Amino acid sequence: MREPRPEEQADQGLSCAELLAANAQAMTMNAAMAIEGADYLYRFLVTGTLKKFATYLDLPSGTKKSSYITPQTLAKVLGQDPSFFRARSTE
Repeated sequence: MREPRPEEQADQGLSCAELLAANAQAMTMNAAMAIEGADYLYRFLVTGTLKKFATYLDLPSGTKKSSYITPQTLAKVLGQDPSFFRARSTE
């Protein structure tokens, strides 16, 4: 994993366009993320097969990693115990 450049640090608050202008973001990153977002929408709205969230792309290495939707991964992101996602009685 590469180290973030100074202009990529969270405290800089630069937009995607500003990062691109600073040559900190690959020109194809926005296109790659748009494709990923379109896939999320298609799977969620059309096929009902969305099984992942939080996809990370590394264009220089050509790798992509997603977190899959499970009680464990959602609980970690939301700061809950996995039992939070168990079906609850309606009584």
